[in-house]
Amino acid sequence: MIRGASRFATGDSGTLTITKFKLKQKPTFLDYLRSGWGLSLACAIDYTGSNGTPTSPSSLHYLGPNNQYESALRMVGSIVEPYDSDRKFPVFGFGGVPGHMGIGTRMTSHCFPLNGNP
Repeated sequence: MIRGASRFATGDSGTLTITKFKLKQKPTFLDYLRSGWGLSLACAIDYTGSNGTPTSPSSLHYLGPNNQYESALRMVGSIVEPYDSDRKFPVFGFGGVPGHMGIGTRMTSHCFPLNGNP
């Protein structure tokens, strides 16, 4: 079809005729980078109770050497980091009580920075 053919024999069933054809190219990741697009990563971690207790090895919040959130952030971050201009990745939490921020109340927050710097 790219070379201009518009009629194709389909065997005993007849002929296929194409009256309109348009080829669309989908840009690649490198095409975006070469055109000047920037890339950055921001993450959010779910601290709601639905992920289990931090003392359970099956929990996403397990306080072990390498929990599932750490693994996912490390894998994605290692791919994105070379393309991020400042190589800083803001990470937020939601559904938890951010005691590290010096907040006197024990209220659940739905958006807090994990480094405590709003």
